[in-house]
Amino acid sequence: DKAQAVIDAGLSRRPQDLELMLSKARLCQQVGQTDEAIGVYEQAQIMHGDSPQVLEPAGYAYIAQGNWKLAAEKFDLLIKQYPENDPHYNITMRSLARCLYNSNQYASALFWYDKLSVVYRDDAGIWLDMAQAALGLDDAKRAAYCANRAIKVKPSWPQAYAVLGSAHYMQGSYNQSLKTFYKITTDDELAGFAWFMSGRCYQQLGRNRQANIAFERAEKLDPDNPLIASFSKKTVHPL
Repeated sequence: DKAQAVIDAGLSRRPQDLELMLSKARLCQQVGQTDEAIGVYEQAQIMHGDSPQVLEPAGYAYIAQGNWKLAAEKFDLLIKQYPENDPHYNITMRSLARCLYNSNQYASALFWYDKLSVVYRDDAGIWLDMAQAALGLDDAKRAAYCANRAIKVKPSWPQAYAVLGSAHYMQGSYNQSLKTFYKITTDDELAGFAWFMSGRCYQQLGRNRQANIAFERAEKLDPDNPLIASFSKKTVHPL
């Protein structure tokens, strides 16, 4: 309030002052006025060009808003401001890849995750993100490879096994998929999904009795999941 008044008074005298504009945007974000903050960042970019001081906070503001596509656009502009040996380059690359993935731009996300995997060879999170992006492109072979790399770095990681099992399913390797999903059927978060996908594998193998049991377990573990409930109603066969 008082700070806002001081900043606004300063901007009335110096409307193009970048520091004052950034201060106003930060203050807006602190009080939950993300839309207003973004408006200030956009205005600052028009006035001052593609400055990292503007692009970086603008990108994170769009993330806070849930607008991954516009966030990706900011980080795409931002990464061009840094040479590859600048520490900010790798930080920005992570943010850009994440935003591209979350805005369903899987091919572009994979391009950056591929570069990240060279820099951070032992980062399981990057390998898993790359695996998920590959799944988004229906590239099951690459998804399986990347998920296995994630598991190699972080053994017994349930999320990585979930992606690996999904990749095997896409490849038509239903027995292998079953073995993979079995590893996470006791996981608190993913057990419902694991049983659901196991049911689909059993269906593909013509083992309807086991499919029924798996779907029922999935629905019991995750009763509020509309996908599981809907799929079970449509696909469970009489025993």
